[in-house]
Amino acid sequence: MTPDNNGKMRIPITKLAIGDFVEEVTKQLGDVKIVQTGVVRNHFALQALKKKGVIEVLVDTTRSIKTAEPEPTKTIKKIKIESQIEAALEWQDKALTLMEDTLSRAKAHLPIDLFSLEKLVIDALALTKQHKDVLGLAVRCKMSNNLLASHLVRIAVSLAQFCQGHNYQVHVNQNLVLAGLLSRLGYQLLPDKLRLPNEKLAVIEQLQKQQHIAQLLKLLTLSGQPNSQVLRLLSEQNELLDGTGYPNQLDIDKLNSAQRILSIAITFDSLMFGFDHTKALGSTAAFRELMERSPANFDPDLIQQFIQSVGLYPAGTLVKLTSGRIALVIENQKQLTKPRVKVFYNGEFNHHVAVRIINLVESDDSIEGTAKAQRYNLNISDLVTEDGI
Repeated sequence: MTPDNNGKMRIPITKLAIGDFVEEVTKQLGDVKIVQTGVVRNHFALQALKKKGVIEVLVDTTRSIKTAEPEPTKTIKKIKIESQIEAALEWQDKALTLMEDTLSRAKAHLPIDLFSLEKLVIDALALTKQHKDVLGLAVRCKMSNNLLASHLVRIAVSLAQFCQGHNYQVHVNQNLVLAGLLSRLGYQLLPDKLRLPNEKLAVIEQLQKQQHIAQLLKLLTLSGQPNSQVLRLLSEQNELLDGTGYPNQLDIDKLNSAQRILSIAITFDSLMFGFDHTKALGSTAAFRELMERSPANFDPDLIQQFIQSVGLYPAGTLVKLTSGRIALVIENQKQLTKPRVKVFYNGEFNHHVAVRIINLVESDDSIEGTAKAQRYNLNISDLVTEDGI
C-alpha cells in the first residue's frame, strides 16, 4: 500500500504497527462510531483498538514515528540463581553501608553522594538482568526489618525487578530505580515525633509529616540534584490517581506510568514489611490492599504487572506450606503460586529440619500462606550466604 500525495493511506487493522499515527477509524464492527486519533504507542494500545472492533484505519505517515527494526530474537541461556548469589550479597552489603552513610549525612543536613547511589542503581539493574530474583532474595532475606535504610533498598530492588520485564530505555530504568532508592529519604529530616505511623498522629501532625517531600527536594538541591525526571518522580511519589494524594493533588490525567509504578512499589513495601505502619502484613495481604484501593488510588493493570515481576511470594520471604513446614522463597517461576523454596523448619512442632530445596511445581506440597519469622523466633538472615543457598 502506497500513501497518497498527503502521506495518508488506509490500512487494515492487522497491518497497523506501533508508531503509526491513526487519523481516523474508517471501518469498524458495530454501529457506534469509534473516534480514535494519535500515535499507537505500544502493544496494549494496538490490542485495545482490535478489541473495540476496528477493522480499518486511515494512517498519516508524515506524523508516524519511525522505529528501528527489532533485532533478531536471541536465545538466552538461563542463569542459575545460585551462581549469582555471591555478587548479590556483595551488592546488598554495599547498599546497606551506602544507605546508612546517606541517612547519616541527610540527618546532619550535609550533601549526599548521588554519584555512588547512581552507580549502585546501575549495578542493581545489571544483577537483576542476570537473574531477576537474585537481589530480591539477598535483600529481603538480609534486610527484613522496618528500618528506613532497608525500606529504601527493597523499593529500589523491586523496581529493578519490574524493569526487567519491560522494554524501557536504559535511562528510564535508572531514573525509576534511583527514585525508589531516594523516595522516603525525607523522613530522615522529620522530627522524631512525626516519624510515627499516621494512625498514631493527629491530623495536623499528618499534614506536617507531608513535608518530607519538600525536605528531600531541598536536600537534593544541596547535593547537586539528579536529573529532572528523577526530581519529578520524587515530588509526585505520594500523588494518587483520584487526586487525593499530596502535595499537589494531581490526578490520573497528570500522572505518568513511571509515577504510578513508583507509588505502587513504595506502598507495597510499606505494607508488606510494616514501614510507617503499625504491623507488617506480608506479601499477599499487601497486594490485596493495593487491589482494594484500585482503581481509585492505584493502577490495577500495573499492580498485576508488578506482581508478575516480584512474585506473589517475593524471593527472600517466608511461607508456610500445607505440610506445616516453613520455607524461604528462593525464586519465582511461571506459576506464581509454585516458586522454588528452601525448607528448613517445622512450624507445627517448632524445630529445625534437614534443609531441602523444593520446586513446588514438582511437589505435592503447596503454599498455605505467608509466614512471619518472629512467630517462630527465627533469624532468616543466615539462610543465604556466600557459600550458597
